[in-house]
Amino acid sequence: MRARIWLTGAVLGAALLTSGAAAAQAAPAPSDTSVTVVTEYWKKMKMGSLRQCEAMRDSYAGSAFCAQEGSTWYLWILVP
Repeated sequence: MRARIWLTGAVLGAALLTSGAAAAQAAPAPSDTSVTVVTEYWKKMKMGSLRQCEAMRDSYAGSAFCAQEGSTWYLWILVP
């Protein structure tokens, strides 16, 4: 279970880094009329235990996953 959660976190992290690098390279030159709008982002929330994290993840309507850092569990949610 830990390996699956870690692997999911690693894949999502790599995807975010890759998409960020591609967007930075493909960005047009700034102008007076350009506007950057961020439509969604990942939010990290500290949880007390894996059980609590999984309960919150399962009750969230959007994309979410649990990841452990040291002895602490975090819930990552995609905020639209």
